[in-house]
Amino acid sequence: MELSGIRGSYGNLFQYINERDWNNNGRIEPEEIYSDEFNMLDIDHNGQIYNSEIMRAANSTNSPRVRRFSAREQSQVRRAERQRIDTQIRLVNPETIFGVRFNRGAIINFGKGEILLSANTLIDANVFGARTRVRFNNYGHIRSATLATDTLINGIRFKAGTIVVFYNNGSVRYGTLAEDIITIDGWFLRAERVVYFNENGRAIDF
Repeated sequence: MELSGIRGSYGNLFQYINERDWNNNGRIEPEEIYSDEFNMLDIDHNGQIYNSEIMRAANSTNSPRVRRFSAREQSQVRRAERQRIDTQIRLVNPETIFGVRFNRGAIINFGKGEILLSANTLIDANVFGARTRVRFNNYGHIRSATLATDTLINGIRFKAGTIVVFYNNGSVRYGTLAEDIITIDGWFLRAERVVYFNENGRAIDF
């Protein structure tokens, strides 16, 4: 996501920050991006880049196709930043982020790289529950989320209403079983047990 691609969208702003904010503290620091990009964005020259500065920089792009952030939107972000570092914005319109359509009313938390869902949402062929949080890693993949229904992932069915945590490659790090299983190593594991897996999908702790 380049600066010119933000297009006045909170979703694109979230994606832009999430791709660069490696320590997930809600702001971009010098070691996280190239110096030329940092110097361009650090409008306040305080050694840290906040969401409001990125919005101002996005508004200065010359493409006529880019919808600017309004003064009200910029004010909302600045006010949130003054109140707490973890800037939270509620979507007033549906937004597409990392290729996923999020409903109106979803809440973006820029500092934590997470979105509070306002409705059941389909992401990567899995449905995650309304009023639960989806966390993303810096590659735009799901880090953790709460399942809306019993869900088959990598050949194992995980329990509705429980959190599933993923590796960067998309395989499950750990989750709660929805049914009894026998692992490839011959272990019998009962439903509702939390099971940990390696990146190849092999159960390693239970």
